[in-house]
This record gives sequence, C-alpha cells and structure tokens, in this order.
Amino acid sequence: MKKEKIIFADPDQEYLNFLEGMVVPYLESDTEIVMISEFSYFQKYTNILEKEDLLFVWKEWAQEVGEIKNDHVILIGDTEESEKNLFTMPHSWDERAIKEQIHVLRTKIQKQEKEAKETKTLLIYSPIGGSGVSAAARESAEYLAERGEKVFFIGADTWQDCRKMVEKRLDETAEVFFAAGQKGGFSAWKQWICHKNFDLLPPFQQSYVCLGLNLDFFRKIEKEVQMSGRYDWIVVEMDHAYDERLAQWMADADKILLIIRPGEKWEALIPVMKKSMALIPREKFCFVYNFFESSDMEEDKARQFGWDGEIFLGAHGQTKKEWEVWRKRLGEVLCE
Repeated sequence: MKKEKIIFADPDQEYLNFLEGMVVPYLESDTEIVMISEFSYFQKYTNILEKEDLLFVWKEWAQEVGEIKNDHVILIGDTEESEKNLFTMPHSWDERAIKEQIHVLRTKIQKQEKEAKETKTLLIYSPIGGSGVSAAARESAEYLAERGEKVFFIGADTWQDCRKMVEKRLDETAEVFFAAGQKGGFSAWKQWICHKNFDLLPPFQQSYVCLGLNLDFFRKIEKEVQMSGRYDWIVVEMDHAYDERLAQWMADADKILLIIRPGEKWEALIPVMKKSMALIPREKFCFVYNFFESSDMEEDKARQFGWDGEIFLGAHGQTKKEWEVWRKRLGEVLCE
C-alpha cells in the first residue's frame, strides 16, 4: 500500500533539524517524509507533487513558485497570518502543536479520499476498422450498467459510430459551445446528455474534426465527467488512428480492450503494436480476438501471431450465446 507523503520545504536548516528530531520520528512509521532546504530543488519538486501529498512550505517560496498544484498546502512563516486562504504555521510552534496540526490534516485527507468516488476509464481500440470496436464498446457499457454501475459512454471515433445507438444529435448551440472550448465543466454541458441504460453525450451532426476538435476535446470531457463524481466507469470507443494523444490516454486508462481479428493486415501490424505499446503495463490490456472459430486450434493459431487472448468471439459474432460468453469474460477482466 502506498504511503502518505509529507514534504517540509524551508530554507532554515535549523528548523528542519528540529522537525527531523522531534516530529519526523512520530510520522515515519506510516508516512514518507521529504525534507527540502534548497529553493532550486523545491522548484523542480513541485512538478512531481501529487494532489494527495501534504506540503508544508516556507511562504516566500510558495509566493515565488506561484500556483502549486496540490490540494493540501500549509505555509510556514514567522506569524500565523494566513495568505490566499492558506493556513500559516509559525516557526514558534512546539512539536506538540505541529503533531496535532498534522493529525488533523491527515484525518481530513483520509476522510476526503474515502468519500471521493473513483471513476475508472475503459478504452476500446483497434487499429483496423471493421474489427468490432463499436459492438465491443456498446456491449461493455451495457454490461457494466446491468451490473448496477453508473456508466458514461464517450464516442471518440472520427465518425462517432455511437450515432447508431441514439437518434438525438447535438444541436448548433451545443456545437458552438463545444467548438469554442467548453467552459464551466460538467454542470455547463450536462443539459445535452442522453440518458439510456448508460449516459452519453450525443454525436455531432457531422464529424467532430469539422468543428476543429480532436482527442483533446474528449480527454477534457473525460476529466470533467470524472470530476463530477457521478460515475463508476467511463467507456470510450476510440478512433483507429494511433498518435501521441491516444498513447497518453492508454497510459492513463484503467483498462484497454484491444480488438484483434484474423487477416494479413493484423499479422503485419501486431509486431508493430507490441513494440509501440511496450511501455504500457500488460495488466491494463485485455486482448479480444474477434471473428474466430471457437475451436482450440483457432485459439492456438491466434496466439501464434499475437498476444495471448483473454476473450475469443466466434466467426459470425454478436449472437446471443457468444455475447453471454463475452460478458462473463469481461466481468472477470474488469472486476478482478
């Protein structure tokens, strides 16, 4: 289990020595402690701060750095005068007062983390069209919704094949709003959400690239949905193009369904895909071999030219029996 991290950043080495001798022993059994006395190092360290870290920083350093992307910042100063709604802990406090303050803050952070809902993202992708991405994305969203999960569906493929699922289209007002770079977050655009077994933003009336939008737009939608705290899963139907935006999204996602089908194109692409995705943890992937006969021989043949597959779908695809098998395996993959 990852330890909580507490950072003390102060130019006064004597004060840091005091903390190290009187306060750190009380904390180090269940937290990771970082002591910083050089401003140049602190500047670099702010780039790797995580939002759950607890940061105690000399107020003049905080002012010089500017905005610190962290939810729990306590200033260190000569007095208790607060600045920018941030609490200031004075150098004059003894170890007992500091320990009490840290205990209060850690309890608050732990409570917030417990109450916060974790929204996971499932990406469905194939570099070749016609491999069954749309069907797999729809079935994944339906399956999760039927299990009682709250699901938000994002159709991020260029032609938004999710238009088959809903008759509704985004009107011109919505298109202008999104093309201008939506502001106000989830609450500003939730009025256009279409509610089925799962929620989704209806497709545009034309390809979204005609509005000057790209995957960055859908990443923003994903982040705003996550921040709303309303959903358990975000299911994303991806476009076939592979670029740095998709590579980063894959790295950030919780699970990726990679749809594979037999054929010469796939046989040529698989070695390239394996090298391209080598930096992404293997456990994030679930390999779905589509349009295969369900015999052991066919499965062995599939494994010879690619990754081991977790799910195999029959040659005709989308029969009720085949999707029952698919859902059982999907449940094992997503709920492991």
